[in-house]
Amino acid sequence: MASKQNDILNELTPDSIANGEFPVRALLYNSVYYPASAFDGGIIRDCNVNRKDWNVLSFVYVDYQATERGLAATDMPRGYRLLGERHLKESDLVPNGWTPQLPPDLDLEHYKYVVNKHPFATWMVFERLPEFGDDHGPKRFSLLYLCADGVAAYQALYWTHGLHPRAIAIIQPGTGFGGNWTDFFMAKEPFHWTVSHNPAGMPEFVYCGYWSCFTATSPKDKPDHINFDWPGYSYWQPAAGYPQREVFVYKYSKNDLL
Repeated sequence: MASKQNDILNELTPDSIANGEFPVRALLYNSVYYPASAFDGGIIRDCNVNRKDWNVLSFVYVDYQATERGLAATDMPRGYRLLGERHLKESDLVPNGWTPQLPPDLDLEHYKYVVNKHPFATWMVFERLPEFGDDHGPKRFSLLYLCADGVAAYQALYWTHGLHPRAIAIIQPGTGFGGNWTDFFMAKEPFHWTVSHNPAGMPEFVYCGYWSCFTATSPKDKPDHINFDWPGYSYWQPAAGYPQREVFVYKYSKNDLL
C-alpha cells in the first residue's frame, strides 16, 4: 500500500487533483492524524526529515476553529510548492456515509454548542522544489485539512475505511481556555475512547507536547510535565522537528497493557 500511495502521488497533475477521483483510502493509510492542529508544520518537518523510515507521505490536519482561506506564502512548507488543491465534499471523504458511535457519557448538547457549524475540507498536494534533494524530504506529500471536530473526524475517516494512522499528534490541543471541549491527553476522555475502539487497531506512535512550554529555556530529555496517560504507550524519544524538545514521541506496545 505504501508504494501504491507513492505511485498515486507521483502520477497526480493539477487537473487530476482538482477533478479526478479522490483517493481517500490510499491517503489515510500510513498517515499522521493531527487534531487541534492549527497550521503547525513541525510534524511535517519531523516526518519528512527525521523519520524517513516511517515513509509518511500523507498528513490529516483537523481543527474546528479553522477558517477557510487560501494558502499564504508563510504557510508553504520550506522547499515545496503547491502542486494543486481541491475543496472536498463529505461524500469524497466517506462515499458510503457513516453512522457515528457516540463515546459514553458524552454531553451531546454541550458538544453541539462548541463545535463549529461551518465545516470544510481541503486537499493539498505539495511538490519538492528542484533545488532541494532527497535529504530534504519526499518528492511529494499530501495534506488533508479539515475544519471539523477531531473526535468525530477520526471516527468518520479511520473507522469507516478500516484503517488507523501511523501516528497521532496531540500538541497544544487547546484544553480549557484554548477552546477544546475535551482533553485529548487523557485516557478517559472521548478522543482516546474513539481511538482505542477503532476495530482496525491503534496507531504505533503518538506525538505529545506543546509549541512552547516549561522546557523552552531548560530543555529536558523526558516529558515530566505532560499529562499523557493512554494505556499501552511509553515514552520513546524527543521529536526532533521541534527545536527545544517541547514535543515527545510515545510508542505503543501491547506488552504495556499486560
